[in-house]
Amino acid sequence: SGFWLVSKYLGMTEKQTFRSWTVMTTILALVGITTVGILSLFV
Repeated sequence: SGFWLVSKYLGMTEKQTFRSWTVMTTILALVGITTVGILSLFV
């Protein structure tokens, strides 16, 4: 999984990887929801 690749490649501990992974996926979800909302106004 991408989680373990990021962890080993960047030399992060599991705790550090989990924190950054959680923040990253939350930001991606918010950007995705916002993009879909904006696109729904035009389609």
